[in-house]
Amino acid sequence: MKKNEAINIIVQAAKYFNLNLRRKNFLIVFGTPNKPECIEARFPISSFVHLTGIVLNQSRLTQEHLEKKTNVNELFYEKAIHERISPSDFYFKSDGTTELKLSVLSQAIDILHNAKMIGDFKGNHCKLETDKLAGSVYSVLGFVRAGKYYVPNTVLAADTRDEVIKPQKVLAILSKEEDLSYSQIEYTAKKIDIQRLLALVSKTWNISQSLLREKADSVQERLAANHNEAPQSSAPQPKTNLSDQTQKDQDSHHVQQTAKHKPFTLSGAKRSAIAANAERAGHKEKPQQRPATVHKRDDDTLS
Repeated sequence: MKKNEAINIIVQAAKYFNLNLRRKNFLIVFGTPNKPECIEARFPISSFVHLTGIVLNQSRLTQEHLEKKTNVNELFYEKAIHERISPSDFYFKSDGTTELKLSVLSQAIDILHNAKMIGDFKGNHCKLETDKLAGSVYSVLGFVRAGKYYVPNTVLAADTRDEVIKPQKVLAILSKEEDLSYSQIEYTAKKIDIQRLLALVSKTWNISQSLLREKADSVQERLAANHNEAPQSSAPQPKTNLSDQTQKDQDSHHVQQTAKHKPFTLSGAKRSAIAANAERAGHKEKPQQRPATVHKRDDDTLS
């Protein structure tokens, strides 16, 4: 991958991050419809550089960040959203992981379309430290616990099912900005009775009363309008197998997202070779400070 290709990917991802993620809190609801679990996620700009896999050129950026009185990561982020990144601002890691991360960065951070599954990291990468992984069969976004929130700290070009102890279906994603309560439904899985799910979630999380009163059909029509999709049925449906259903959903989603983001992609052979080199090099993700995780996993059968 050439530097100019990397810059294009980073700039587009930074703009998406700034417009859709930066100023919001997200409540990711997962597990089973009868016993849902939740994590609350935020996307601080200090996390962005780490998701790209690049190494910043500290000597070049130090003087500029001192003049602007901001840290280097935030400076690079601001340069990205204003399309002012120079090829001399950063390096690729020698183990090849920068190319791997950039090849799926656009999809991984698009959690409203890509986060179909979530689970606890199984630790199969000996030097990768993260807590929760959310994603699809193509890309994964990792989160660590930072205070009361989960924040992103890594991106993987991988199948989520291979990276977590037990994959659980993402049932819904809610968001809020400055409000005290969650007032926006960003995503619902197929065949989910969203009003029943919200009623259960509201027992432990602050959901706006207007959202709780909204009719299920209205919710589905609004989501369909936002995402240019046909409305989903709000009636309860028979249980489906997560792996089979997810595979069908992700095959369709991958085609749509490839057209939407047009990211740089690597061939299967080259990706495998880079991944093998990274494994031999003992690549380590530097974790952000993370207190002990307090949320427990649900071992109920997937639906």
